[in-house]
Order: sequence, then structure tokens, then C-alpha cells
Amino acid sequence: MPGPEAASDRGEGSAVHRLPGRVVEVAGFFDDFADTFDHAYGTRRAGGRVLRGRLEAVLELLPNAAGEVLDAGMGGGILCRELDRRGWSVAGIDLSRRMVELAHARLPHLSDRLVQGSILALPYDEGSFDAAVATGVLEYVEEGLSAAVGELARVLRPDGIAVVSLPNYGSIQVGWRYRVLHPAFRVVKRVFGRTPPPPRRIVSLDDLRAALAAAGLVVERLEIVGARTLPGVLADRLERSRSRAMRRFGTQFVLRARKSFS
Repeated sequence: MPGPEAASDRGEGSAVHRLPGRVVEVAGFFDDFADTFDHAYGTRRAGGRVLRGRLEAVLELLPNAAGEVLDAGMGGGILCRELDRRGWSVAGIDLSRRMVELAHARLPHLSDRLVQGSILALPYDEGSFDAAVATGVLEYVEEGLSAAVGELARVLRPDGIAVVSLPNYGSIQVGWRYRVLHPAFRVVKRVFGRTPPPPRRIVSLDDLRAALAAAGLVVERLEIVGARTLPGVLADRLERSRSRAMRRFGTQFVLRARKSFS
């Protein structure tokens, strides 16, 4: 398929291990749990509803006219598959070797465009894409937030669209997880070894807005999805209502931003 290709000396698995230790830790965690996360998309449990809700929000926020799109942090390629079905020319990148393997199995005709690498050093030329997506990624880059957002902006064409997500740390569910569970995980890790890597610093919505603005990306729309603390029917009604209550119950912010011409 024609379109932007990853450079041969960047985006390879060996390059991941030359990145900061925190990045390598995240890659290792998702290698171990890639199949679990991939399976979660199809479940009826709260986590599956959140993942599907975020994916649906991304598809709604992307332009109607399909072009070149990058999924930075593609996981097992589920969003890539949906974009491919809608006529987009898809490229994807993920830190996790196992996630890339799952994406190849799901989209074998795109295997040369689905590579291992980091959002901190995207292996694409400037202005390669009409749209770029990064969901479930920016909460893990922490001190590298500006660099990650800057990379998304760099590979976008002028007037291109970035769609990004961030956990809503002000929600009941996410706030409890990050302020109570993650400190406990640090203790458990000393005993059992592998746990979800807790953030060293919580990235706020204001942090993300500032990073987008500094990169020349103008926020056009914000959606709040994933009311996972509520039963499915109530969560669906709340999300459709777009009420202020979503600030307390919605677990994910999804933003659309446009690259300025300047």
C-alpha cells in the first residue's frame, strides 16, 4: 500500500531498548499483558465498555474524508482495522513487541506499515499524515509529554488532525485507582515483580492542553467517555446526555486538535 513508510533505522524493536528506562518498563509490561488487553475490547465488562467507547469517540472525531493516518500506540491493531475498513491508509506503531505481533496477525496486508517503536521518536518524515491518533499512551510518557505531542505535530500535515486521550484523574474510578491502588502496586511489585507501571507524575488535562498548544495544535473538541463505575445502561445514558456529571464518572478525555498552518 503506498504511503509513509517507517525508516529502517528507527522504529525497530532494538531501538526501544535505547529509550529511557521508564519507557522500556512500560514496553515490558504491555508485552506480558498484550493478549489480556486485546481480549478486553470484546468483553461486556466495564473495561471493555471503556475501550470501545474511546474507540468510537476517536472514529467520530476523525475527519470524514479518509487519508493517511497514524495510530501511535496501536496496541493489537483494533483501531487500525476499523480505520482500514473506512478507507484510511493506515500506519501504526507500538512500544510492545507482542502488541505489534497481534496487529500483524489482525492486519497481515498492513504488516510492513505496523512497526515497533516509540511515540517519543516517530520513524516518519515531517508532514507524512493527514491524521494521527494517540490513545492510552500519553499518560505513560509523563516527563516526555511535550516531546510526544511534538512528534505527533511534526508528522502531521498543515491542517491535519490529532486525536489524543488521557485518563480523567478527577473521576471517581480513575482517581481511586491512581491515588490508592498504584501506591499499593509499588509495594506489591517489590514482592511479586510485575505490576501495571504506575505513573511517576500524573499528566493533567491542563498539561495536555498546554503541550498541544506549544506544538501548534489547536483543540477543537473535547469528549468525556467511559462511565465505567456505573451499570452499562446508566453509563450509556449518561454519556449520551453529555451532562456535567461525566466529569465525575467519565474515565477518559478524548480531544481533537488541528495543526495550524503557521
